[in-house]
Amino acid sequence: MSVEADDGTHHRVTNDQGQRLSRVPQIPLEATDAIERLSTVLRLLATFQSIRSLADYQHHSPIPEEWFSVRLSNKNKPFENVSSGRLELFHGDSLRYTVSNRTDNHTAHVHMLSLNASWTVGTLIWHVHLPPRQHRTGDFTLVVPRKVNDDDPPEAEDTIVVIFCIGEQCSERLLSSSEWLRSVYIPPVLLVPGMETTDIPVWPFFVPPPNWCVKRITIRTVQRPQSPGPGGGA
Repeated sequence: MSVEADDGTHHRVTNDQGQRLSRVPQIPLEATDAIERLSTVLRLLATFQSIRSLADYQHHSPIPEEWFSVRLSNKNKPFENVSSGRLELFHGDSLRYTVSNRTDNHTAHVHMLSLNASWTVGTLIWHVHLPPRQHRTGDFTLVVPRKVNDDDPPEAEDTIVVIFCIGEQCSERLLSSSEWLRSVYIPPVLLVPGMETTDIPVWPFFVPPPNWCVKRITIRTVQRPQSPGPGGGA
């Protein structure tokens, strides 16, 4: 990510390809608190990206992926054993999730986070004790968040991150989701008044411990097509 001056009036945050990030508010260059607001936005985005990238380190974990599974179902159409992948659903659809411990003798603590298109991190389940051969189910609803900028897309992309943690240190270290999110190490974003903001890089940095098994599912949510009115054609 980087920061650019958009048409000389606003700060805007862009991705590595130079494209403006959707649903991130643009900050007026002349705002008296522009530096503070920009620093806050960059740190939130860096935390978001750090959580999203946890699954990228899975191949370093000694825990076999098949020890745990995640299943999603929508209107009796199951997606079995989803550990990664991409789904497309409609605004307002409800998904039922099932997280399972498939081991015979390893108790796990499960944490399930929803990384939303509005760049917020929601908690679906946190610190759930999951004994061997047990599972946990629940539901959540998919939504397309409101637009922040006029050119924000009409669809949304959410990421579900499921963390299976083995060992006693899980219960000792992860007290609450909010405390854990605050503890994720992000290099501080320092903006000096008057500095050039055309290219301020942000590098998230957080490596999950080896006793984690992380699974990630991406869900694209679109608006449901409107049904034709009475007498409407196909």
